[in-house]
Order: sequence, then C-alpha cells, then structure tokens
Amino acid sequence: MEHLRQNNLFSTIITGYKNIFVYFLRILIITGLILGSTFLIVYPLWYSALHFTRIYSYTVSGLLVLGGTLLLLKKIRKNILRKKQMDRPPFFFVKRSLIRVLKFSAIISYFYFFTFLIYKHHYAAAAGSFIAFLCAAGYLLFLNNNT
Repeated sequence: MEHLRQNNLFSTIITGYKNIFVYFLRILIITGLILGSTFLIVYPLWYSALHFTRIYSYTVSGLLVLGGTLLLLKKIRKNILRKKQMDRPPFFFVKRSLIRVLKFSAIISYFYFFTFLIYKHHYAAAAGSFIAFLCAAGYLLFLNNNT
C-alpha cells in the first residue's frame, strides 16, 4: 500500500512539474509568435520610413483614415441596431459619430500644426496657438451641446 502511495505522490510531483513546464513553454511560444509577427509588421514599416518616406506617409495616412472610417461605420451600425425601434432618419445615426470624428481629427491636426511650429522655431506662435487650442478644445470637448 505504501508503494502505491509513494508512486501516486511521485506522479503528482511529476505532473506538477510537467504542468509548470508546459505553461512556460506556452508562454515562450506565444512570446515568440508575438515577436515574429511584430518583426514582420514593424521591419517593413521601419525600412520604408527610412528609404521610401513618401510611400510610407501615404500608407500610414491611408491606414489611419481606413481605420477611422471602419470605427465610424461600426459605431453607426451599433447605434442603428440599438435604436432600431425608434423612427429616426438615417442621418441621425451618422451625425453624432461624425461630429466626434471631426473633433478628434481637429485635435490631431492641431498637434501636427503645433509640432510644425516648434520645428520651425516659432515658439511665440506655438504658445499662442496652444492657448487658442486649449480654449477651442475646452469648448468642443467639455461643453455638452447635444453632440
């Protein structure tokens, strides 16, 4: 009987170490897959950013616009499905999401403009535009004007 108990104890210990090994092996494999896929995505982007800047800029801009459009369409579809029982015109579902996208685009555009002013050493203009941005962003983001 004691032999069975020792054998069971031994197999429990071996099973525990096997589970730990399999767990770490999974982590290692998943980390390797993430690193490999990241390399396959990042290296061509880095290479094209260094050697083909115009193509890189157009590609990244296009991907950002495409992603924003897809998110906008997803939000519109979700709003339509959620409020389907209400009789509202189709533009009602687009209006709110479109205004949010325009606000976000305006903020991103401002930061490009601000960076450009800093790059060109127009610090006074950058400071003035930053104050104007804070006022405009406060108006756009914090005032609830039914958008």
